Amino acid sequence: MSYRLGSIGLFICVFVPALLFSQDDLSFRPSEWEWNSSITGTISHVSFKNWAAGGEDYSYVAGLKMRIDPTWSSDLWSFSGSWDGRFSTFGGRSLPPRKTEDRFELNLKFGRMIWQDDWMASSFHVVLFGDLHTQFLPDYDFIEDPHGTHYTSNFMAPGWVTDGIGLDFRSDSLNLSIVVTPLASKQMIVLDRGVDRSYYGLGPNQNMESSPGAYARITLSKEIFARTSLSIKSIFFADYSEKSTVDMSFLGEVDYHLTSFLKLYVSLQMLNDDDMKVRLYTDLDGDGDIDDFAGIGQKLQLYGQFGVGINVSF
Repeated sequence: MSYRLGSIGLFICVFVPALLFSQDDLSFRPSEWEWNSSITGTISHVSFKNWAAGGEDYSYVAGLKMRIDPTWSSDLWSFSGSWDGRFSTFGGRSLPPRKTEDRFELNLKFGRMIWQDDWMASSFHVVLFGDLHTQFLPDYDFIEDPHGTHYTSNFMAPGWVTDGIGLDFRSDSLNLSIVVTPLASKQMIVLDRGVDRSYYGLGPNQNMESSPGAYARITLSKEIFARTSLSIKSIFFADYSEKSTVDMSFLGEVDYHLTSFLKLYVSLQMLNDDDMKVRLYTDLDGDGDIDDFAGIGQKLQLYGQFGVGINVSF
């Protein structure tokens, strides 16, 4: 409760005076909005390690990526949003088609500029931010349940919501944003009654667990060579509770544009979240086949991908 009151107090101290003394027009006129959207169909080769969504090493994956990025800005105030949706299915050496990537991510940020350096093309902003991470469709443990009769997760089961007040450093020349704050809150939410809440550390009648902590988000999008671009999004959350854990999410991608709509790409996702448990299995005889169930635990999850994509931007 004290953490929430502190956050509310900081919001009042920072944003209310800014609103009272700012001469900016916050009417959000349609002409001041910019929308960048894209849809990409992909075919790729992938490799997994401890990936909660499942999969098989060196599977061939067909996928779809959608992205919508609305932005608004005035002299001092600005808003930016980003919705990233990804869904992929694979056909491996021994398994029928199943999903491998299922990503629903929403990032919102609204703030006021407090310092600007025109020569360095950089600025600092005080921002309110919110992140939402979940999935579109149910997941199944096909090793324990080969026919997929009972799902282990679903849309908003779990879902993670992170919000807070922080400082945002922006560099226009690098297309870089670094948001940091010691005042953030992360909620893990399980809304589907068909999902076993104990799998995510919740009680039978518990739908949500909230934790205060420190937060950092780094985003970068830059053309590094001719027709070659790099994009990075990395999020860290240090829990202040008794768990004292640091959750990490990283997504990096390099795109080489063959034409205006055809590209080659390589990407790497890493997840390390204490609330995201994976089923652990052992290979007792070293033949590459799973022999025994070793329990449920937290492990660094890796998802590597190399492929070709057909991209349409609008």
